[in-house]
Amino acid sequence: HQAGDVAGAIAIYRDLLAQEGEDAVLLELLGAALGETGEFAQALDLLDRAVTLDADGDSSTARLQHGVVREAAGDGIGAIEDFRLAFAADP
Repeated sequence: HQAGDVAGAIAIYRDLLAQEGEDAVLLELLGAALGETGEFAQALDLLDRAVTLDADGDSSTARLQHGVVREAAGDGIGAIEDFRLAFAADP
């Protein structure tokens, strides 16, 4: 989706998730792409799942992306909390 074909990326990420099952990286990528399209509720749900799945690993990037989507959705206070948590997890 970073190359500009967000719709194409969303389709690919969904297909990969259907094949691979729950995967924190794929959930994060799909959530980020959906956030770019304004589908904030679905994006935040996927990013929450990514953070939960990767709780023992490095979930800071998913948490950071969660904050980006919250900010885009107009929740600045929530975004600040997500950014704080992301930076605390990976200073």
